[in-house]
Amino acid sequence: MIASANEKGGDDHDGPDGDCGNPPSGAGQPATARPTPEKERIICKRQVETGSLVRSTKTCLTAKQWQRVREETQRAYDQMNRRMSGERGG
Repeated sequence: MIASANEKGGDDHDGPDGDCGNPPSGAGQPATARPTPEKERIICKRQVETGSLVRSTKTCLTAKQWQRVREETQRAYDQMNRRMSGERGG
């Protein structure tokens, strides 16, 4: 589900907004094809590895997958906060 690659420099095809510019499928479709829906657009993000100033990982997901990652991260953060404060739940 998550496509990532270790980057050591070289080609960087990210657009100005982090968009790779590559549709997830049907790259060879004619120009008359419908535009890619927003939730299916591929967005690539580069994250610097902890402890390194140079090494980074590039991860490309659809907008819908990035939303799921945000939700899961928020859920884990909230759960950890509840444990640290002594609340029950989760």
